[in-house]
Amino acid sequence: MIDDKKIIALCTTRINDIDIHSFIRTLYEETCSKNFRIMVFTLNADIYWVEDVYHSEASVFDAIPYDHIDVLILMDERIKSRNVSLDIVSKAKEHNVPVLTIDGEYEGTTTVKYDYELGFEKMVRHVIEEHNVRRPHLMAGERWNRFSDERINVFKRLCGEYDIPWDDSMYSHGDFWAVPARAATKELLKRDELPEAIICANDIMAINVSDVLQQNGVSVPDDVIVTGFDGIAETDFSVPKISTVKCDSILMAKTIAEICVKGEYDKLDKVYRVEPELDIKESCGCKCHKKTNFSYVAKMNDSFYRYTDDVRGMHAFTTRLQLCKSFDKVAEELYDIVTNNTYLLHSLTCVLYGYCFEKNRNIFLDPDAKYDITQKRVICDFLADHGYVKELPEDVVLPHLRELLEDGHPLIFNALDNMDKPLGYVCYRFDSFNIIDYSKTASISNSIAMGLSGFINMQHQHYLADKVDEMYRYDSLTGLYNRSGFLMAFENIKEDRVDEQLPVTVIMADLDDLKAINDNYGHDAGDKAIATVARALKDSCPTGSLCMRYGGDEMFALLLGECDVDEIMNHIQELLRVFNTIAGYAYEVNVSCGAYSSVLSDDLSFDDMVKGADQQMYMVKKEKKRRNVN
Repeated sequence: MIDDKKIIALCTTRINDIDIHSFIRTLYEETCSKNFRIMVFTLNADIYWVEDVYHSEASVFDAIPYDHIDVLILMDERIKSRNVSLDIVSKAKEHNVPVLTIDGEYEGTTTVKYDYELGFEKMVRHVIEEHNVRRPHLMAGERWNRFSDERINVFKRLCGEYDIPWDDSMYSHGDFWAVPARAATKELLKRDELPEAIICANDIMAINVSDVLQQNGVSVPDDVIVTGFDGIAETDFSVPKISTVKCDSILMAKTIAEICVKGEYDKLDKVYRVEPELDIKESCGCKCHKKTNFSYVAKMNDSFYRYTDDVRGMHAFTTRLQLCKSFDKVAEELYDIVTNNTYLLHSLTCVLYGYCFEKNRNIFLDPDAKYDITQKRVICDFLADHGYVKELPEDVVLPHLRELLEDGHPLIFNALDNMDKPLGYVCYRFDSFNIIDYSKTASISNSIAMGLSGFINMQHQHYLADKVDEMYRYDSLTGLYNRSGFLMAFENIKEDRVDEQLPVTVIMADLDDLKAINDNYGHDAGDKAIATVARALKDSCPTGSLCMRYGGDEMFALLLGECDVDEIMNHIQELLRVFNTIAGYAYEVNVSCGAYSSVLSDDLSFDDMVKGADQQMYMVKKEKKRRNVN
C-alpha cells in the first residue's frame, strides 16, 4: 500500500496484444474507483518455457516493490517460464504478498483460470453435432505441453462419445505456431483422403492451416472445416473468418477485479474458473453475423502509417544516446527526448543499475559477472524540470512514485536489457488507453537500451584508451610522467601559455646510494626507494606541476609561476625523514636535489632545463660526499 491506495502488481507479456490491453483497461476501470492502483511489469516477448536459458528481459520483475504491493497477479501462461514464475511467487511469499495466478497453479497461491477444457469441448461438440463430421482431425500443439495434451484428451474422449473410431493418425502436432502448423498441413494433403474438419488447438495454427489448404485448391469450409481456439483478433480478418473459442480477457479482468475488491485474494489454493465462449464464424460453415471492427482496422492502419516516422525518430535518439560523452549528457538527452517528442510517448522514467556506471568493466563480455541490482540511479525523471543523474535508495523503485500513481492510470514497466545483460528498467504512464501508445513501449524500450548499450560500450572503450594512453605517458613504478609524456605536456603548456611570460622552476631529485640498496637489500627494495622519492617530490610540488621520472633514480619536476624552491626541497627532505622514521627499513631513503629557474618562452628547451638543474644537483651530491669523507 502507498498512502491509502492498494497496489496491484501485474506480471505479464506483450501489452500491445489486444487481449492484454483490454485486460489492463478493464482491471483499471473496475478497481480505480475502489482506491486500487496498478503497476504492470511486462516482457515484450514470450519466453516459451525454455528453462535452461537466462532471459535478461525477465529482470523487469526484479523491480517489483514487494513491500508496497497488496496483491500480485501472475499471468503464468503468458510469461511461459515456470522458473521465472516460481521466482516471482517465492519473492511474493517472502514479503507476505498474496498471489493470484492466471492459468497456472502454484502452491500457496489463488488460481484463476479459463476453463480451456470446457471451451475446447464446446468447439469439438459443435463441429461433430452441428456439422455432422465423422472424420475430424486435431491440429495439436507441442508434444508434452499440458495445454496440448489436455486438448488431445478432450478430442479423444469426445470421439469415443460419438462413436468415431480413434487412432493416432487423427491428430498432428503444429506446435502452436505458424511454420510447424503449415508443415503438418502439407503432410495431411499427401493423404488419400482429407479429414472433414481440422480442429486446431489455437488460432495461429487455424489461420495457417486454412491458408495452406486454400493455396492447394481445398475450399474452406466447403471441402474441409477449420476451427481455432483462443479468440485472437486476427481471426476476424482471415478469409474465411475463423470460428474460434473466445477466452474473454474482459471477463477475466472483471473476475480478478471482483476478487481484489472483495479482498478474497488470500484464499490460498482456491481455484476460480472463467468459462470461454464459442465465437462461431465462417470457417466451420456457419453464417457469420459478426461485423468487422473497422475502428480496430483504422487503428491498425494509423499505426502502420506512423510506423516509419516513429522508427526514424527512435533511430535518431538511439544515435544521440550513443554519442553522449557522459551520463549527465545522457540524462539531458533523455529528458529532451521525452519532453519534446510527445508523438513517441507521454511520460517516461528511466532507472539504471549501478554497474552500468563502472567504466572499468565490460558488462557485455563478462559471462561470469554477478550484477548487483540494488544499486540504482535514475537518469530520466519526467516529473523533474531537467535531466539529471541521481542515486536511488535501494527500497525505492521510482522517484515521485506517489505522484505518478495519483491519477490512477497504470504504470508500465519494461526491462532495459541488451545482449542478455540487464541494464535497468523504464516506466511509462499514459493519459489514455490508446493501444498504439501501449504498442510503442517495446520499441522505445529497445531503442533506449540499444542507445545506452552503445554509450556504455563507448565509455569502456574510452577507459581502455585512457589506460593505454596512461601506459604510454606515465611511468608504471612511480606514477610520474615518463619522458615522452612529460614532453607532450610541456609542449602543450608552451603552446597555451607562452605569452604569459611565466617564471619556470625545475627541480632535479636524485636518489642517494641506489646501487648500495639494490646490492644489499634487493631490487624490490630499490624500487620501493625510487617510488618513495617520487611520491615525496610530487607531494611537495604545487598542484599543476609536471613531475617526471627522468632516469633510473632521477626525478624531475617543472613548476609554473612564483614559488619558494628552497621550501619545496626542504619539504621533500622532511617527508623522507618522516618516512625513514616510520618505515623502519634497514636502509634509509635520501635524495639530493638541484634547481634551475627561467622564464617560459618558445626558446626554452627541455635539455637546457635538465642541464641547469642537473648541475645544481651534482653540486649538492659532491658536497654530501665531502661531508661524509670528513
